[in-house]
Amino acid sequence: MLDSAKLWELWKRLSKAQAEMGHKCKLKSDAWKAARDAGDTDEADRLWDEYRKMWRNYEVMGAQTCMAWARYIVADQQLNSNEVFGALDG
Repeated sequence: MLDSAKLWELWKRLSKAQAEMGHKCKLKSDAWKAARDAGDTDEADRLWDEYRKMWRNYEVMGAQTCMAWARYIVADQQLNSNEVFGALDG
């Protein structure tokens, strides 16, 4: 049996980390736009590459946060995890 209290705490930590990463992505995007608008293509290219890597991490964190929430619901509602997650597998 999954511990819903521990899963709740995991979800809160992941949600906070995802929000922080989203803020960092916004700052990186703003820096990229400023470099692009200033005509500094080398800096803009570098910042764009960094932004894309950060955005990928943000998306992965989003998936992790979603899974943590789903696992919390399964535990809290005492659902059969195979019935819930098995539907995603096919």
